[in-house]
Amino acid sequence: LKKPYAGYIWFARSVNGGKSFDTPYIVHQDRAEITHRFDALNLAPDGKMTVAWVDKRDLVAAKAAGKPYDGAAIYYAVSNNQGKSFEPEKKLADSSCECCRIALTNKPDGTVVAMWRHVFAGSERDHAIAEITPDNKAPAIVRASYGHWQIDGCPHHGGALAYGQGFGYHMAYFDGAGETPSLMVARMDGEAWVTSPPKKFGNMKNNAGHPAIYSLGDQVWLVWRETVSGQSEIYSMRSLDGGKQWSSAQRILSVNDKVDYPQLIEIKAKVYVAVNTGIEGFKLIPMTD
Repeated sequence: LKKPYAGYIWFARSVNGGKSFDTPYIVHQDRAEITHRFDALNLAPDGKMTVAWVDKRDLVAAKAAGKPYDGAAIYYAVSNNQGKSFEPEKKLADSSCECCRIALTNKPDGTVVAMWRHVFAGSERDHAIAEITPDNKAPAIVRASYGHWQIDGCPHHGGALAYGQGFGYHMAYFDGAGETPSLMVARMDGEAWVTSPPKKFGNMKNNAGHPAIYSLGDQVWLVWRETVSGQSEIYSMRSLDGGKQWSSAQRILSVNDKVDYPQLIEIKAKVYVAVNTGIEGFKLIPMTD
């Protein structure tokens, strides 16, 4: 779109393993030339697809009415027919951070869970979590982190989220509060909605950032990127007790090359780090024994 920072979210599906794709279409019904971006896609085991994104339609409406509005909003749309179409979008939350990416995961019962950086009172940009349940009840927004980071702007640093195999969720994120900003990892109880004391990880002197987290049974993996003397490096930590205790950080990749943000994926009950490099191309690094 011609308007700065404006865009639409498009979707295309393949039913033959990526050999060809159907004609792409716009996911949302709203066609205003505003921000619809920083989209995240979740595919549940039952085939349900959920797309969530940062949306500024409510900010535009508030400005037109002369009313205050902090940040942007989170909207989402659901497909129950393998991506042939999406239902009309719904608003998940007002006052999200404008440019931090959304993390999505799902539970075995079909619940989709979103985590995003939220603009709380006093411009505290901590994280929030909400569950999108199969019965379409109005999601309850829960505060997930308590760094009380006050900043009048977007850090461009989204978090990571994983289902905790029964107790709740694992989350990893960047917190810029205080004298020592850091990456953090914590557990969130999915019933009492209580967050464990967060643990710092990563070397911020090496620009540690953009973590990914994945849970399989009692095992949990964390990976992130750092830059050391011109080398791009990927580090990992592992928990064997559901995120209560963590191993020391281990370097699993070091290349004299640009490296994208690492992702954790599961293939046939084994966990891998998937990462793209500029020269050496795509790498799939096994994490399970």
